Amino acid sequence: MAISHMLNIEQDSDELHDLYGEADYYWYLRSDEFANAFLKPIAGYVEQYGKSCLDVGCGEGRLWDYLTDADYLGFDGSMTAIARGWRRRLICPIQVGRFEDPPINGRSFDVIVLNGILEVLIKPEFRVPFIQHYAKQYHSSHLVVCDLERLDESELQTHFTLLESGHREAVGIELESVKRFRKISVYQL
Repeated sequence: MAISHMLNIEQDSDELHDLYGEADYYWYLRSDEFANAFLKPIAGYVEQYGKSCLDVGCGEGRLWDYLTDADYLGFDGSMTAIARGWRRRLICPIQVGRFEDPPINGRSFDVIVLNGILEVLIKPEFRVPFIQHYAKQYHSSHLVVCDLERLDESELQTHFTLLESGHREAVGIELESVKRFRKISVYQL
């Protein structure tokens, strides 16, 4: 089955590139509170379980800021987000690419990171096939999922081995609770 059938989104290129436009609905992803609550722990798991990381739907690639010993590559469908990441750093290993057509060929990654995409962007019945497709394509042994607390991971737990899971809150930031509370889970694939 094609990856495009697994997605919950039907966005054209203009929509994808304008995600981080004037309204900037994603400002909180750049906050210290968000980094402390989610990005730093994700980076810790990446370095604990592997030496290389593919950040699927990486946004501006901020996870890379917190990795000290892992080979990192991220991709996102929003050229605007990628451009922000490039402006922030002279060297930033992030690329533009859609989920159904990742720009990475011939590489392996120990850990795949799905930060905030499973609950919203992937149809529930295709979450496992989506992960299996990426794990097979990139020869990955581990998966780190950071998503909304309401994400039902029961199907993931029947196919993959749950190693760690915990709930976290971005403390000190004015956000609606659905964005402020998330869980981070680590799976062996």
